[in-house]
Amino acid sequence: MKKSEIREMIVEEILKESHWRPEDNILDDITFEELMTTLESNEKTIDEKSITKVFNELMKSKVSEAKYTFKKNMGKILSFMDAENL
Repeated sequence: MKKSEIREMIVEEILKESHWRPEDNILDDITFEELMTTLESNEKTIDEKSITKVFNELMKSKVSEAKYTFKKNMGKILSFMDAENL
């Protein structure tokens, strides 16, 4: 069996075992709409200070989620990279 065939089989198995795809986002977007909705829902006063605070909270949350997703998928990333380097 050729290396390319082995690589293809490994990659197919990695992709089949979960919904994970290399093109999936690690870090999700923060939209202006999300920022404004969060402000309206959670802040009594909307000014530069509260907007900055909510933005920083959203960023912290998204980075935390990204770190979790990254850690959770480390094995798949390693397997995929190993397969690609055959």
